[in-house]
Amino acid sequence: EREIILVTENIISNAIFYEDVNPEDITIRTRSHPTGHCSSTGDPHLTTFDGYYYHFYGRGYVKMVDNENLEIQAITHGGRYSRNCAVAVREFNDLVIIDVCDGSLEITERITTIGDNRPTIYSRGSNQYIVEFSSGTQVQAHTWGNNMNIYIDIPGNYRGNVDGMCGN
Repeated sequence: EREIILVTENIISNAIFYEDVNPEDITIRTRSHPTGHCSSTGDPHLTTFDGYYYHFYGRGYVKMVDNENLEIQAITHGGRYSRNCAVAVREFNDLVIIDVCDGSLEITERITTIGDNRPTIYSRGSNQYIVEFSSGTQVQAHTWGNNMNIYIDIPGNYRGNVDGMCGN
């Protein structure tokens, strides 16, 4: 939390109406919200942004996070057990898809942002792929074979304003 005080001074004007007018100082109070964390691991076990833990055994397209500016989807597949095999992340008009559903890695980018605000895509080790947006949104895909664990971090300004499997 932070408090900022904007100190005002007498208004400078030729108009008689503003003579000797000194507006009150302006106080601004801010409160940040912590980053939200969600994960979908194994067959999949989900932990939501508010810490709720549950299991999802369905197969198909799954909406993990849904907001006007941010959408994250996963694909789950499998025989006896379901597992994640792809994740798609769209923030504003930038889209990144990480897909291992057929056993080979495919990363698709549809990036429209130019300059320093472009999303960054990189790997850590031989099986961890990370997408970072300038907003602070980060999605990690840890892959093995045609499966993946998904870890999602979103900035606090999305707090209470997302739907999907990761919840509010």
